[in-house]
Amino acid sequence: MYVGVWMVGKVWSRYEEPKEEVEEKETEVLERKISYKTVVVTEVTPELHFYAQNTETGQLSLSALHYSYTHIKRSPS
Repeated sequence: MYVGVWMVGKVWSRYEEPKEEVEEKETEVLERKISYKTVVVTEVTPELHFYAQNTETGQLSLSALHYSYTHIKRSPS
């Protein structure tokens, strides 16, 4: 179906640009709170991602690992 130029003009004759409302937010600049923790790097990938373990929770992880190994040895099925 061919639409003439005169019809296109009528379609857009009542078009209004949407008005953008810009809200200005007051942002409060906060300083970073630095908290150093001792960690052990456990793995480094070729993409230079690294995995680390907090030394404070390391003993807890080792005891859980030891528990799972003893449980597997007792019931191997």
